[in-house]
Amino acid sequence: ITLVFILYNAANYSSISFHGTYQINELGFSLKLISFIAITGSVSRILFSRFWGKYADKRSFSNMIEKCFIVLGIGYLCYVFATPKTGIYAVIGYTLLHGIAMGGINSALTNLVFDYVTPDKRSDSLAICQAASGVVGFVSTLLVSPLVSYIQNSSNTFLGIPIYAQQVLSILSCILTVVAIIYVRTVLIKKR
Repeated sequence: ITLVFILYNAANYSSISFHGTYQINELGFSLKLISFIAITGSVSRILFSRFWGKYADKRSFSNMIEKCFIVLGIGYLCYVFATPKTGIYAVIGYTLLHGIAMGGINSALTNLVFDYVTPDKRSDSLAICQAASGVVGFVSTLLVSPLVSYIQNSSNTFLGIPIYAQQVLSILSCILTVVAIIYVRTVLIKKR
């Protein structure tokens, strides 16, 4: 379970930490637009929270988090296509999908501990999961920061198309999310 927490936070903090500056600087979004997009993400999260809860009641939190990670991974893929020309659509797509996924991820992470850990060890397990994944999330941000600086200072292109650091980070986050999906599928769901 701790590995699920770690993979999720590593994926999340590897890219989300840099989205704000990208939206303001490279994509040229106004603060009003950024706020509006954030609100749409919150609304999508609210609308899907009950759906995910019902899904978990029928299928299990392991199955739910797998589906939430799939939605989150697709969201990261949307962000890969965020350029100054397509940014508004890609960022809205990402934000909506991220909100939908988050409608289940937070409750699933906590409830996985309750599903797999004996009652006398749950609070300790939850604390270890939160602490370890928090440290990994912070370290992930630190580790990708030099990559962001390098890409931003290099004016990188691929097949003549400008490549932005946040697109590369979104690919990295998507890969980490796929690893989390595989882990949940092969370890947690099979064990269940």
